[in-house]
Amino acid sequence: MLNQKVLLISQVFYPDEVAVANLFTNLCSVLVNQNGLDIDVWCAQPSYTIRERQPKKKIYNGINIYYLISTNFPKDKKLGRLINFITFSSSVFFRLIFSGKEEIVISHTTPPFLAIIIGCICGIKKRRFIYVMLDIFPDGLLRLKMVSKHNPFVIIWKRWHLRTLKRCYKIVVIGRDMMDWVKSIFPEGSEKIHFIPLWQDDELIKPIEFKDNPFVERNNLRDNFIVQYSGNMGLWNK
Repeated sequence: MLNQKVLLISQVFYPDEVAVANLFTNLCSVLVNQNGLDIDVWCAQPSYTIRERQPKKKIYNGINIYYLISTNFPKDKKLGRLINFITFSSSVFFRLIFSGKEEIVISHTTPPFLAIIIGCICGIKKRRFIYVMLDIFPDGLLRLKMVSKHNPFVIIWKRWHLRTLKRCYKIVVIGRDMMDWVKSIFPEGSEKIHFIPLWQDDELIKPIEFKDNPFVERNNLRDNFIVQYSGNMGLWNK
């Protein structure tokens, strides 16, 4: 794969600083600068931690970043967030369907329907698609009882999502339970499912003795048992 040109399609990327943007920005930076991979990124205009509109193209850490036509309403407004999803997904659809390149395409579960669009186009154009599953849709919504399993829209969504899994060249999951779930609905695809936990910058975050931790010392926590959670405390985590 290192001899291939790679296209990452991610709604959030640099300079946004939300978790997914940081994860993929750091990963691409390492792959470009330490492994010599040639990476293009298609992303939306930033709308999470930063809302300053970006130029059509920017090079960051050797990564070619293309900011597609999209709105960037604040993410805390549901309607605005939905419009951001729709405008970005529409831009991806038209750009990808008319793209003549053959590089490997990588994407994930933001927006939730994007992988279905990309998988369909890649299937038609015979391009390899690697799907990184960060969330489970629509089954996560079903478990939260936010939608009904009898909803026609949900039934169609599940059917098309399964078709997307079947079209994938590789499927990456971030948890062992997620891997078991994917195998349960797509047992014939077990060989192309890979478990890769979320990563971090080893220079920034690394093990240290509890007694030597500056945070512990500063807050006088040496004799306490501490549990740390890193990330968004969303509906899935409650």
